[in-house]
Amino acid sequence: MPLLTAKGLSKAFGDTVILEDAELHLRQGEKVGLLGVNGSGKSTILRLLAGIDEFDAGELAWRSGTTRTWLPQNPELDPNWTLEQVAIAGVNRSRAGLEGYERELVAHRLLSEVGVQQPQCLVSAASGGTGRRAALAGALLQEPDLLLLDEPTNHLDVETVEWLEAWLRRFAGAVVLITHDRYFLEQVVDRIIEVRRGQLWSFPGTFGTYLQRRLELEAQEARAEAGRKRRLKEELEWLRRSPKARTTKQKARVQRAEGLMDSDYAAREEISLNIYQGRRLGKTILEAKELSAGYDGPEDQIAVVQDLQLTLAKGWRVGIVGPNGAGKT
Repeated sequence: MPLLTAKGLSKAFGDTVILEDAELHLRQGEKVGLLGVNGSGKSTILRLLAGIDEFDAGELAWRSGTTRTWLPQNPELDPNWTLEQVAIAGVNRSRAGLEGYERELVAHRLLSEVGVQQPQCLVSAASGGTGRRAALAGALLQEPDLLLLDEPTNHLDVETVEWLEAWLRRFAGAVVLITHDRYFLEQVVDRIIEVRRGQLWSFPGTFGTYLQRRLELEAQEARAEAGRKRRLKEELEWLRRSPKARTTKQKARVQRAEGLMDSDYAAREEISLNIYQGRRLGKTILEAKELSAGYDGPEDQIAVVQDLQLTLAKGWRVGIVGPNGAGKT
């Protein structure tokens, strides 16, 4: 059943075009991954679908009564609320019709599932990752027709990510999500929409299916571009040999050459960067001794690290791991 049918969608910020006369169709219950290069406007599109921002142009036909919930990368939470209140606010927006005590039970259960162990903790006293997990719980508890998630796996450990995968697969509503976790995409989505050149390109299937189809399209474009360059070379050689283009036939050839030069593939910009080569650094990038850091808890100061000794050397790739709330961020 269609949830959204939209056409003629356009959005730009000055000279930066996000969408230009694009189409979008969403069905009830489908799980969609939104992909695109950095800066292509993925987060902007979620805001537009959530109704936070408006399209510059376009026609949107939502199914009557459609509810939408948007979880941004960095949700703004009331610092005076407890994490429990964040989750209960989500339950209050749902259509479940629960009693007061039932709402608390549901909120506590889901907070526990996403790794929030102290629901009575104030948002202002919780770590950024813990606050975002509470916001995730609040968004899921709303159970809308359309759930819009921007990097939902950020700040989640492996066990919680696997739990979220299973929850979204069971979820009856539609989901549009942005994530850099390709394995998460493979497990959850049944369609990929790619933001490219102001259009929304739809690829039914998993992330793996998308990759295969994308490679095929790139090969087709490369062959088309090779043919365009060959024809352009022929036309340019003709122009150099021929007298001034005065006849209708000659003018047509000139116009054809101009069209070849103005093709969409040829319009892709090639950027050259001149990078300053400074003084070569030694092997050690950072050396730190006796570092301590923490934050104010509900009662006492909570230490994240104490007397940390740390050395970072050129070329190292360092991963920071730890349980939820340990202070990785």
